[in-house]
Amino acid sequence: MEIKTAFREHVSLSDLEDFARDRGWDFAGWEPATEVSPETYTWRTSRNIAVHRISDELIGLHYLILTSTDRDALVALHADLASRFDVLEWPEALEEANASVDPLSKITSLSNLAACAPEEFDEGIFSLLNERLLDSDDDVREVALIAICRISWREFSSALGNVITQDTSDNVRDLAETALAVINRRDDGGQE
Repeated sequence: MEIKTAFREHVSLSDLEDFARDRGWDFAGWEPATEVSPETYTWRTSRNIAVHRISDELIGLHYLILTSTDRDALVALHADLASRFDVLEWPEALEEANASVDPLSKITSLSNLAACAPEEFDEGIFSLLNERLLDSDDDVREVALIAICRISWREFSSALGNVITQDTSDNVRDLAETALAVINRRDDGGQE
């Protein structure tokens, strides 16, 4: 299981390294960015949680993905992070995304939502992203598709099929194909 942890304010790599050192985490590695994956720093905690710091250039944010088989340990670590940093919780991000009206605020709020969306399906996020796939602004639709890639719920498959066949923008249609491929890979047990 995983919990995504996004921040309201930028948390530098050195701030996170200090936090990790204070908590006794072991540095587990660094992966440079590639065409298909963002730059990632990884630590392991004493409770065997993998903490991945993602530098996601597509949505313009740094966020964490915490992974473990121990849900209670994940929740405790997320709370510990929230006690030190200004964490953006997904219900707040969804509320902000629903309230956004202009293209820039829609793009910003969709990026934030992608960085902290839950692993489990949520009808509110699903509805909002489906609505944003119909937005009149190409950039908003593109960021909605990037968010769908990051969230990767199979429930988006039908809507992505519609975008692939009906959207007026070549870039949007191409991104929808990519998003559908990401979801299908994850459904087949692969990774993004």
